[in-house]
Amino acid sequence: WMLQRALRRALAFQAAPRSLCVLGIESSFDDTSVAVVNSGGQVLAQETHSQRDQHRESGGTVPHVAGELHAQRLPIATAQVLEKIGGGVESIDAIAFTLGPGLSPCLKAGLEFARAFAAQHNKPLVPVHHMEAHALTARMANAKLEFPFLVLLVSGGHCLLLHATELGQYVRLGSTRDDSPGEAFDKVARLLGVDGGAALATLADSGDPSRFPISEPMTKVAGFDFSFAGLKTAVARMHASLPPDPASRADLAAAFQEAAVAHLLRRTERAMTYCRKTLRSPARTLVVSGGVACNTTLRSRLHSLTHTHGWSLQCPPPSLCSDNGAMIAWAGLEYFRLGRNVCEHPSTLRFHPHWPLGTAVTGLPEQWVREADKANRRSAKHAQPD
Repeated sequence: WMLQRALRRALAFQAAPRSLCVLGIESSFDDTSVAVVNSGGQVLAQETHSQRDQHRESGGTVPHVAGELHAQRLPIATAQVLEKIGGGVESIDAIAFTLGPGLSPCLKAGLEFARAFAAQHNKPLVPVHHMEAHALTARMANAKLEFPFLVLLVSGGHCLLLHATELGQYVRLGSTRDDSPGEAFDKVARLLGVDGGAALATLADSGDPSRFPISEPMTKVAGFDFSFAGLKTAVARMHASLPPDPASRADLAAAFQEAAVAHLLRRTERAMTYCRKTLRSPARTLVVSGGVACNTTLRSRLHSLTHTHGWSLQCPPPSLCSDNGAMIAWAGLEYFRLGRNVCEHPSTLRFHPHWPLGTAVTGLPEQWVREADKANRRSAKHAQPD
């Protein structure tokens, strides 16, 4: 009956458009976030409770502690959001929540709360893929963004290149083979004595990247996959003999950031060529999302890259780049208004700690890669400056 009710609501919306409201619950890692978003892409309210202080002493997120904190904070954050929107739970059309991927205790806490809350208030339940939510955030910020488009998702837990064909259909071009970019930034930040990846980027902006020779990873490896573990190892090796002055720390941070950004750009440019020449896709928009998308150096280089190839660049506002309830609410709303992905039997739901998004591309010929990279170098050489 819940599915039938959701379909009736969605059909009614299509027949006589009104502003749907979806409550989104994000609990995949160490931020508890709840938000309400309407079909116009407006974030009506959002509450995010960070766990960073609780995990600081352990040097990383402790999964069972994170899950317990989510279970404690989800009811509080939800009550705060419902109070802010004024209409209470009666104004909510559906509940969306992160089903995966993520840490098992964290996903379990989100699933159990969302299922109980939806049942208590007779609301349809829409499970959401965390990485798809990141990919769709740009459509919340820009109502004119249509499928297809290319997505570079760069965060603390993931690094993906996706061709977004349409809602629910994705071609997974590449992913990281080891660390995510956000993880690499955080590890190097701890090594250099600064508080997190954002602080490392600030330090890097004041340094000279040419002082320390850190090579871009995987320049001769075909495909679109990423690798950041070697960069962290290179920094650790150089740090062992680093002079104790602030300028040296800034220069090493700058060298790391330069190599990491160059790696991201090379794979992204290769993916742009693949979309155009092999997939024959009309996509000419690059969407960049995830917490690392806030990095100003990365954004600036990607802007130059897309400009060179005649593409447009879409970056959600920084407040929507990190994990947040609004992106979960929006992804759920995208499906709900079409009457899709509404859970008919919530009791059967199981969370997915490891949940690949889309269909993977395999067997990319090395000759194709060499030719594509050569063509991209020619494009860069002849590009007109901004």
